[in-house]
Amino acid sequence: MAEASESFPKSFYDTVVKVQSEYDEDSFERRVNPALVVTVAAVESGYGDFPNAPTAKSANNFMGRHAIGDEPFVATASGVKLKKYETVEDNIRDFLRLMKVGSYYKDFRQAVNEGMPIEDQFRNLNNYSTNPKYFDLLYNSYKKRVSPIEQTNKMFQGEKSLGDQMNKLQLPLM
Repeated sequence: MAEASESFPKSFYDTVVKVQSEYDEDSFERRVNPALVVTVAAVESGYGDFPNAPTAKSANNFMGRHAIGDEPFVATASGVKLKKYETVEDNIRDFLRLMKVGSYYKDFRQAVNEGMPIEDQFRNLNNYSTNPKYFDLLYNSYKKRVSPIEQTNKMFQGEKSLGDQMNKLQLPLM
């Protein structure tokens, strides 16, 4: 497995949290679990490696979003128009916006707003992909690679220094 894919979940998680901090604390965008965003990006981009998808990589398109209308795009070899983003952060903002206003994601919004478990939120993303096994892909990726990062981040939430983290774990400082 490539080195980039090993570090992808953690670095993308941190980027999602940074982007979400731009929104009001009680906003929908902040209520979306960052682990869900990371999981979708991991599945859609092959953990940031973009196997067989150099066009998506050049478009900063980690979410597999197609361009609609006059949105900027990069065409793939097969003619698919992938939405082009200036930055990864722009891609995350667009994904959060789509989840907030997209007509296909009403059930997803309800699951988020009701605080349903992430598994139920994944089930409500069935319109995001044409793959009939999309839930399984998301859930397995989450359990294997993203959930441990989410748990670690929750454990150390608010702990800025290594000393604070070690104190929380009750480890002696060397």
